[in-house]
Amino acid sequence: MAYELIEHVTRHATMHDNKCFAKQLNGASCLQSISYRDFRNLVSGWVATFDRQLAPGCTVCLSGNNSVDYLIAFTAILASGRVVFPLHPNLTDDELQDAADKSNAQALITSQEHKSLHHFSNCVSIGLTSHPTPSDNPLNPEQAESAGLYLQSSGTTGLPKIVHRKAKALDAVARTLTTLLTLTSKDCVLAIIPMCHSYGVENALLAPLYSGASIHITQGFSLDVTLKQFKEDGITIFPSVPFVFEALASVDFHAAKTLRHVYSAGAPLPENVQRSFHKCFGSPIEQLYGASEVGTITFNDKESSLAHPNSVGRVVPGVELRILNANDPDVNQPLPDGEHGQIAVASDAMLSDYIGTNKEEIDRGFFLTGDLGSVDSDGYLCLSGRVKLQIDVGGLKVNPLEVQNMESRLAGGDLYLN
Repeated sequence: MAYELIEHVTRHATMHDNKCFAKQLNGASCLQSISYRDFRNLVSGWVATFDRQLAPGCTVCLSGNNSVDYLIAFTAILASGRVVFPLHPNLTDDELQDAADKSNAQALITSQEHKSLHHFSNCVSIGLTSHPTPSDNPLNPEQAESAGLYLQSSGTTGLPKIVHRKAKALDAVARTLTTLLTLTSKDCVLAIIPMCHSYGVENALLAPLYSGASIHITQGFSLDVTLKQFKEDGITIFPSVPFVFEALASVDFHAAKTLRHVYSAGAPLPENVQRSFHKCFGSPIEQLYGASEVGTITFNDKESSLAHPNSVGRVVPGVELRILNANDPDVNQPLPDGEHGQIAVASDAMLSDYIGTNKEEIDRGFFLTGDLGSVDSDGYLCLSGRVKLQIDVGGLKVNPLEVQNMESRLAGGDLYLN
């Protein structure tokens, strides 16, 4: 219902007042930093603007790089009870128009640095940096109950689709991550992952909003900026992706003492990168597995990641996971521990539907991820490939990722493919 998210925004603004909530480290942003109170007041100003100009519950497309401005606009769309549709800032005008048409959007908020603000058909264009006059009118959490989130899926279960997750699912994933990472207002998140993708939305935006953690925002990965943050700015939470950890693992750096959680998602994490990073920074890389449709599925924390480096962890609260026959999945006939099959997930943070398509990947409350894997007797999930990557060889289904992994082992390599 997003009630909790907006209620927490109000609470943190009251409790922490002038404390810095978000800070821009590089890239373009109208606002370079903002306090909790000023953040709440600007969000309130945006809500009043939306209520004057847009229909209740409508969709608002949001296109822009990571920035303090983006964070404010995203939160305001949710607080107003409307549906936010984050889009990649490098989309062309035609692609933006197509997304707006498919989602029946009434407005497009975009950065002038990246897109011309010409009029889109059936869609009002609003500048991302054209902040309205702040308002000290209180935010109404009940108004946010009709909010929602559209996400463009990666297309791993077929052609890309628009995923619809309702407000209660956003509350659920923010609550889960806050609990999982024990986030508080004393934490500081280094946000380099794009806020237009599900991983960034959940870990660099929703979880900090819910917990009151500060956000230090970058536009893309900068080695110098990241190392300086580790050394001088008290970063405690660092969600990122394998190629970033590979770059960091190659530098000579003393342990970063403030880091509490460093975790990777989005692609397999090579075990040699895990070892090198741990040696340099004194912190093992945890692993997170999730999907646009269901949010966070499993998490491998720092204690378990050392003992189970080839696993993406165990299911997080609010998630049920089953392994099904890959060729004939039936959620009522899960495979026993240790057997490989397709991963099916039911989650509190699960999508409600796809826009313009049916629910072909949803079976009796479970989302069929299209990923292959197995769960051991201790509940640790290991990924092994994709259903659609399997090829038929002499009547047998063969996973090319397993073949590649075997070739690497035979060659004495240390490439990890999960």
